[in-house]
Amino acid sequence: MVGPFARNFLRRNVANFITLGRIPLCLLSFTFAVLVLRGSPHEALYGFIGELLLIVTALTDYFDGLVARRYNVITKLGPLADQMLDKMVYCIIFPTISVGMMAVDGQKNIYHVILALVLCVTLLVRDHYVSFLRVVADRHQADTSVHQIGKLRTLLALPTACALYAYGFCRGNPEDFFYFNSLFVWVRSVDVTYPIVLELSLCVINVVSAISYTRTYGSYLMKELCEDDEDLRRGILSIFPNALTCMNAIMGIVAMGLAGNGRFHLAFVMLMAAAVFDKLDGAAARKLGLVEEDSGEKRITLGAVLDDVADAVSFCLAPAAIAASYVGAHAYAWLLIGYFLAGIARLTFFTLDQHPISGFFKGLPCPAAALLTGGAVQAAHQLDPGGHHYGSWVIGVFLAASLLMNAYFIPYVHFGKLMSRSRLLTRVVFATMLGIMFSNYLGVYILVIMSCYLFSPLFVKAPRPLV
Repeated sequence: MVGPFARNFLRRNVANFITLGRIPLCLLSFTFAVLVLRGSPHEALYGFIGELLLIVTALTDYFDGLVARRYNVITKLGPLADQMLDKMVYCIIFPTISVGMMAVDGQKNIYHVILALVLCVTLLVRDHYVSFLRVVADRHQADTSVHQIGKLRTLLALPTACALYAYGFCRGNPEDFFYFNSLFVWVRSVDVTYPIVLELSLCVINVVSAISYTRTYGSYLMKELCEDDEDLRRGILSIFPNALTCMNAIMGIVAMGLAGNGRFHLAFVMLMAAAVFDKLDGAAARKLGLVEEDSGEKRITLGAVLDDVADAVSFCLAPAAIAASYVGAHAYAWLLIGYFLAGIARLTFFTLDQHPISGFFKGLPCPAAALLTGGAVQAAHQLDPGGHHYGSWVIGVFLAASLLMNAYFIPYVHFGKLMSRSRLLTRVVFATMLGIMFSNYLGVYILVIMSCYLFSPLFVKAPRPLV
């Protein structure tokens, strides 16, 4: 019979036992993943058991806090152990998933393998970076409580890991109910777009989380690093928005590679991701105090030039290259080159324009033109994979976009600033993007949405003449 002392000890530490159980469960899941990679007649069973163990690992991350609150046994050790073990689990499972993606996709979908590796590196670097910021903030007796975006990231990390683990390690046939793993095998059998969307989403959340903690605790770090050197402080902080700008360009390069291999759906998803990073780099610069909102005349800075280069790659060159892969006709080459040059001219005007109008663009912005033309290619490919009937129509969309980008007398609402001023609108936009990414008619939906934006100047007027 258990005595009162033992019962009280178990009651006070049951949540800690659940937390500590996360590591052996995760290590067992890692072991079964290795067995799957080795190859075995029982690999379906090993993959199934490993997936179940990882799911239980994820559940312990939610139930330990629930049990602690239920029995009112919240201790100082609990939150610290929970954070440390979360990091240990991530260090075990996400590199394992990267290897699993390499085993499943290999050279067939090398861009997916690279993205899985980028997610792994981003997640682990973010963890160590935020821990470092908290240590610095503790030296200044600052509040180091977890941010809401940090809680969201923790909430989504392990469920995403479970889905990616199923894609990388579950074997067998979807009808194989003997191992009850038909659902897990189905995750692996679906189009690669699903894990890519999950990986991109979690990657973006990690980057935004790092920026959020930098905004809160970065001032303490800057005091110790820079003292009163304002130029050095701004130079260090500019690393974050510039890194997001580089991700914008990388997404455009990946999109061109995917289109060259006939993966038009994924290529368009990469264009959408480039648009997201284009939005985030400016938002990060504003949050970190590197630019002045609505400051009137613009200055040409290194960050602005880097942003224009990334936009030229993702929103001028990439759509033209994707269209060239679809229509496959040299007769249209000069028109697609014309689109690229029109985009460059539009970016040059935007950079040099010394009298911008707050809340509006002069002419169709390049990201909107890229989504419009990219949506046209994706929709045409969905309806006519061979490009025999819709090629001329796609070229017509590119021609119209080229003209509208340089129609500086037409005002277009700065949708990015509207999103910055409304959290609800931001959440609706991103939820809509995530929802339609899974649709086979992604291009059609985006084409409809961008067509509405195309005609928005008929209903929304600028406060003063643009030219």
